[in-house]
Order: sequence, then C-alpha cells, then structure tokens
Amino acid sequence: MNLHFSTSSFEPSPIVKRRSVLTVGYLLPRLVFLAFLLDVSLRLVPREWLTPIGHNPYYRPVASQSFIEGVYEPNRTFPSYLVFGDLAWMGNLPAIRHYRRQAVQTDGLGYVNPPGPLNGGALDVIVVGDSFLVEFDGGVENSLTGRLGSMLGRPVYNAGRPGGGGVGPLPAKGILELASSLGIKRGAIVFEYYSLGEPGNSSKPPPPAAWKAAAQRFVHWQTTREMYYRVMRVDGFKTLSQFLLKPAQNGWLLSNKGADQVILKRLPNGTTMAFYRPDVEAGARGSRHMISIIAPYFQEMSRELDKAGLRLVVLILPTKYMTYANVFKEGSGVGDRFSDLDVLEGALHRSGIPVINMTRPFKQEAEARLKTDAYLYRLDDTHWSQSGIELTARALAETLRK
Repeated sequence: MNLHFSTSSFEPSPIVKRRSVLTVGYLLPRLVFLAFLLDVSLRLVPREWLTPIGHNPYYRPVASQSFIEGVYEPNRTFPSYLVFGDLAWMGNLPAIRHYRRQAVQTDGLGYVNPPGPLNGGALDVIVVGDSFLVEFDGGVENSLTGRLGSMLGRPVYNAGRPGGGGVGPLPAKGILELASSLGIKRGAIVFEYYSLGEPGNSSKPPPPAAWKAAAQRFVHWQTTREMYYRVMRVDGFKTLSQFLLKPAQNGWLLSNKGADQVILKRLPNGTTMAFYRPDVEAGARGSRHMISIIAPYFQEMSRELDKAGLRLVVLILPTKYMTYANVFKEGSGVGDRFSDLDVLEGALHRSGIPVINMTRPFKQEAEARLKTDAYLYRLDDTHWSQSGIELTARALAETLRK
C-alpha cells in the first residue's frame, strides 16, 4: 500500500508581523487626536481653574477705539484670589514673589467698578488709564477710583484698560461716548499718563505721518487679536502648557529667557526690589521729542472735551525706577526724564489744562518711607502699592475740589 502525503498540508503558516507602535505613522495621528480632545476638554473647564496665579481670568482684549466696551467680561465677580507682581511672573522668579489678595468686580460695560448703576446723576468724574487703575489690594474700594470717590464723597468711574494709558490711538470721541453712556453731561475726565521710559530711544522726533501709521498698525493688531480671541475664547491647552513649562525654565534645566527683562537691586534697608530693565536702561535718555507729540495730543483732547462740557485733568505717573533711582545714588541717570516731564507739565499748564505730576512727590515720599520699610511700588511689580494709590488719590482729590 502506497501512502501519499501532500506536502502542502505541512507548509508553515505565514508569520504575521505586528506593526511597531514606535513608528511615526502610528504615533502621530493618535497624538494629534489626543491633543485635539484635550484642547476641546480644557475649553469646557471653568476659566478660573486654568488661570495662573496673578492673572485675571475674565480679561478680554478689545480692539475698538470706543470706550463703551471695557477689557473685562461684564458683570463678573472673582472674589479674593491670590496675585503676585508682574516682574516676578515676567522674569520667572518665584523667589521674589510677594503674594496678596485681590477681589475683582466688573460692571455692565466690562470695567472694574462695583456692581450697580453708576449713572444716577451723581457721577461726574471718569478716570481713564492703564493697568495702574486695576491694581490694588483687597476689593475695588481700594483702587484709585475707589479711594478718590471716598475722599470726594461721590462715586468715580474707573475706565482703566491695561495697556491703554500711554499716548496712542485713544480719541476724545471714544471718551465722549463713554461719558454719554454714563449720563455725564458736565464733569472731569482724568487721564492717567504713565511716563514710560521707552520713548527716549531716538534723538529725532518722528514725523506726524509715522505717528499716524503706528497708530493704524496698533489698531489693526488689536482688531486681529480681538477676532482671534472671540473665536477661540480661552486657550486652555496653551495655558496648561505654560503652567507646566514655566517651572522648568529655571535657568539650569531650561534657559530662563524672561530673567533678562528684570533687574534686582538691594535697597539700603537690605530689601530686594525688582525693576523692569527697559525702564532702568531708558532712565538716562531724554525724550524731549515726545513732549512735542504728547503735549499737542492732550491739548487737542482738551479742546474736544471742553466742547462737550467736560474738563480734562492729566495725571502723570513716574516709572518705578524714576521713583527709586536716587535711593541707589543713580539720580543723575534720570535727570533728563524728570526735566522732560517738567516741560510737559509746564506746557499743559500754559494751555490751561490742570496737571498733577506725581514724579517728585513719589520720589520724596519713597525715600522717606524707606525708614519704616514701606514702599510706593510693590517689590515684585512695576505697579504701585496701596501707599502709592493713597498718595495719588489725595493729590487728585485736592485738584478736583478746586
């Protein structure tokens, strides 16, 4: 008997190779999908959960030149959250942080004011400015407008917009729209002008055409930023990434790029105080050419407001370094800056515009308060302390009573 075996039945089965999970084609689509899911999920998380300490979660960049819309979401309350200075954040320097409590409330227009109607007839003062108006300890009653209103015995409207106090595309028309919406027919507009050091980087005055072009670019950039913000809302994924990356950028694990923007100096009492590097480096540079732009800017604004029955009052605030330069025996480096602001003050006075120049009062008071370890500016911040607010509010109240 012949036995026949088919060789085909003994052929080995083909070996199926498993696809490696380490290939780009396998990993990349899945990582992109997971990142997408994480991004969508984080947009549904309450914003304050993802907001870094020291930042207001209700900030909303606005592009319009109209002051009708503030830079915060309207009718919000963010009670008693921890904050620290912008220099500590900017320089990524946890060691110099000084924590404090701040409770922020916004009104129906998105400005930092107590809730409730403010246009009941008693309101006749609006303070326009930048982030100095939204920096305070505790509640809004401790802001510049809160303290000023307490001294005057009537409410004062806070129209502070971070980044909006420098001379730029802020027309009188926008301020008039805000005054009209608040029911103010006669009163005072206080314009807080923060004397930044940066304008002194050129010895020649820029032509008017260049100034107008710069203003147009600023408005275009603001508009683009607003459109992106309104579509994307809050980028929680980016916030979380920054939160995780920031501690690693400590100078030895990863480079700390922000540290170059901050200069630490030791006060005579041994306390370390942080300064914004551009302010320090600009201290010795004059900016007389800026006076030729700033003074006419305020003069034109004063004429426009006067037609509507509103009086312009200019409040000049010095930089932190200008205030403390003499303490470090570096006063000669800011002499030109002091002189420039004196020239600006004189030009506005001659035009009949009331001016409160806090440069010299701040300088004198800062030196005197060192004996009691008190400061007009926060140690880790470019902004003033509660003492600086009180000093400024008293000077403003005295002028507004006249």
